Amino acid sequence: MRRLGMMAGVLALSMALCPTSARADDQDLRNEVRNLKRRIELLEAERTADRLRIRQLEDDLDRLRSRAASISRRPSYYEDPTVTEKGTVILRNRLDVTATVTLNGVAYSVAAGGTRTVNVPVGAIRYVLTADGFGVSSTKRSTVGASDPVTITIYP
Repeated sequence: MRRLGMMAGVLALSMALCPTSARADDQDLRNEVRNLKRRIELLEAERTADRLRIRQLEDDLDRLRSRAASISRRPSYYEDPTVTEKGTVILRNRLDVTATVTLNGVAYSVAAGGTRTVNVPVGAIRYVLTADGFGVSSTKRSTVGASDPVTITIYP
């Protein structure tokens, strides 16, 4: 017991003899540790919130992907569902390069010097012509009949 009392006395004496600046430095260190602990807690809370936001974004992206996969591809033109009769469009390419005819929103490739036949519903059609080195034409219109084929010639 005396020994414990003696140790406490030595400790009290050393504290009393210890300069005030050392005690202030000790208090500063304690405050800094306390502040660092608070910052760590805040960072951990922010990390948890960021993980939740990332998870929500991943879920949103998954939903968008599944919706996009379920959407059927449709041409960008109106096709009257009551018209079942088909007409013929003949695509003739007089160029030395492959050409593309976009007919009612569907692209058809025609080899250099080649011909291609396409069946479409009778009625109005819209088409655009393009080929390497020749640019893109303006939109053209025509009408396809059941017994009267339309010929589209691609030439320079």
